[in-house]
Amino acid sequence: MRRRLGLLLIVVGVAAVVILPLVLQRTEAPPPPADAPPTGGAVTALALVGGGPAIGNASGDVAVIGGARWFAHPEPVRALTAVDGDLLTAGGEGTVARWSLAGEQRWRRRLESERLNDGRPLGDDAVVAGVKGTVARLGAAGAVWRDPAAHRGPAFALAVSPDGRVVASGGADGRIVLRDAADGASRGEVEAHAGWVLALAWDAAGIVSGGADGAVKRWAADLAPGPVLVAAGPAVIDVAAADGRVLFATDDGAVHLDARALAPPGERHLGVALAGERAFAGGVDGAVTIWDVRTGARIDRVRSERGGPDVPDPARPHPGAGSRP
Repeated sequence: MRRRLGLLLIVVGVAAVVILPLVLQRTEAPPPPADAPPTGGAVTALALVGGGPAIGNASGDVAVIGGARWFAHPEPVRALTAVDGDLLTAGGEGTVARWSLAGEQRWRRRLESERLNDGRPLGDDAVVAGVKGTVARLGAAGAVWRDPAAHRGPAFALAVSPDGRVVASGGADGRIVLRDAADGASRGEVEAHAGWVLALAWDAAGIVSGGADGAVKRWAADLAPGPVLVAAGPAVIDVAAADGRVLFATDDGAVHLDARALAPPGERHLGVALAGERAFAGGVDGAVTIWDVRTGARIDRVRSERGGPDVPDPARPHPGAGSRP
């Protein structure tokens, strides 16, 4: 009996030594993949209000530098745009919302059954781009128009013409597609990039596109080809255009204003903006860098911590989950 008990204890001991570490190893959280989206306070969207920056981050928060901060989305803020003294946000979980600069929500609308990659104001409505390829205009009563097959693969980027009459979208199929803002009718399309179209902007000089192929291109308002500003390079993360100038950030961390490098490769910048004689870029460290457009000199580097108190948000009621693919 004692011999059997001894053998049993030996077997149990060996099992504990061999099996327990394997169990513990399996219960540990795996490390995030190398291409995982940014988390925490990384600036994922940037807009300008009153000449200064407002940011959206990977935690779903929005902050006006020197002003209020508030929780906007349960997933990263994919787009942030100033509109008539307010801010429009698009969240990865599939909603767009309009806010006062004090963080008061005006309205919230959802693209049903689809996460969002972009959202832009269109009057008191919003046009959105979804991960399944949908482009839609969302009004107070629902979708004003919706094209669920606007792109073959995700729709990544949007731009609205300065007069608000035409919407441009770019997607994983490499196309830029134009639509009538009122009814969604096709206005033309072009095979723009050898790969994903990741960023769009539209100023008085026309459309600017940036792609995963590293190219930055100008297009006329009817998509007639214009100058190729950059033929190839690291993937273009975001573009901004104003007064004929083009600001863009690439996946290697560099920021360029036309042909001039403002920031060398290094820390990633995920959002850019132009206003007057200032260029802005938001980084994964949560800071916004500001440059003088004329000289290329860095003027300042600011963070939302300089802002005012958080807007109370006891419930955080917004449903949904998702992230840009």
